[in-house]
Amino acid sequence: MISPSYETKWQSYRSDFPVLSTCVYTNTGTLGPSPTPVTKAFINSYLDWQAKGPGRPAVYRGMHADTDIVRAHLARFLNVTPGEIALTANSTDAINIVANGLSWQPDDEVIISDQEHEAGLFIWLWLQQHGRLKVRIAKLGHDARSTLNNIAAKITPHTRLVAMSHVSCQNGMRVPAKEICELAHAAGAQVLFDGAQATGQFPIDLRDMGVDYYAMNGHKWLLGPAGTGALYIRSDRLPEVEPSWIGGWSEAEVRYAEDGYVRPLPDAHKFEYATRNFSLFWGWDRALTYLEDIGLDAIRDRELYLADIFINEARRGGLEVISPLEEQSRTGLVSIKIPGVDPEQGVKTLWDRYQVVARPVKELAAIRFSAAFFNTPEEMVQAARAAVALAGG
Repeated sequence: MISPSYETKWQSYRSDFPVLSTCVYTNTGTLGPSPTPVTKAFINSYLDWQAKGPGRPAVYRGMHADTDIVRAHLARFLNVTPGEIALTANSTDAINIVANGLSWQPDDEVIISDQEHEAGLFIWLWLQQHGRLKVRIAKLGHDARSTLNNIAAKITPHTRLVAMSHVSCQNGMRVPAKEICELAHAAGAQVLFDGAQATGQFPIDLRDMGVDYYAMNGHKWLLGPAGTGALYIRSDRLPEVEPSWIGGWSEAEVRYAEDGYVRPLPDAHKFEYATRNFSLFWGWDRALTYLEDIGLDAIRDRELYLADIFINEARRGGLEVISPLEEQSRTGLVSIKIPGVDPEQGVKTLWDRYQVVARPVKELAAIRFSAAFFNTPEEMVQAARAAVALAGG
């Protein structure tokens, strides 16, 4: 039995999310609404930057120094070191840094899953299209063991990298990350996870996971501003990944001559260059603090509780839930099939009739709902009943 005080605690956060007064927002998996304190931190930082004079040397250098504060915070959040973190615009940037930075042989193989976001699909198909590597696709199962077995069956002596989502954007499957790393490393391969749907949903310890590369963004479950992201590269892998783009602030040494050279910085800073909107990252820093104050263990429990409410109501209405039910594989992302309803049209109708925000999953002929900690049990019932109503025409 959930006590009234439990629900009161979670309701207290809702005033920080203005959008919640206008609709049933179940699409954090696409874009998480930033809490008002995060938006204010970003805007106030930018206003302060402009007021002081963005091009004044001390101010400009100061904004660069501020990103090191954010980098250190994110490193603590993930249990790694600041030098292993490069700040990017999103997880797509981060994945491309690794994909374009490694030296490939034409017979090298990269294993991806059958449920990748464009960020984790397009770049590998592009490199294969240009003869630089070969793509192998492993099917995600409905539990951790079957997923691990499917990946193991795809590994060959040519496997160079396993590159897949930590949490599927299509059905919310949380893969057995540590076990995948152990499996790949035993075969001499490396691992890159796209953490876009994972970071912010539950605690993540990258050191314990043993992953080589980890991409993430700030604008989903981490509730940060759009335009924020990061890449973790384990320190011993840093020399293997060359920058594809380089510019000011990424260099350790430069000789300006016809026989000159550029030596990049030795750590993950080498992937950051030129002028950026530094205030975005100050907003992201505030988002990390916001989540830490709540507690990621509590957030995970809350989101699974809300997902259960949605699942039970959807099933009661006769809908098929295609997300995994195994505890270790579950997240706040739930995908359902609605008979006779096109996913894109269904999402439009959910908004037009019921002001429910969801996302189509065309690949699975399904609709995805995100159960975030700021949602209420009533909202999850409302969203599920709206979906059931679509099934009835």
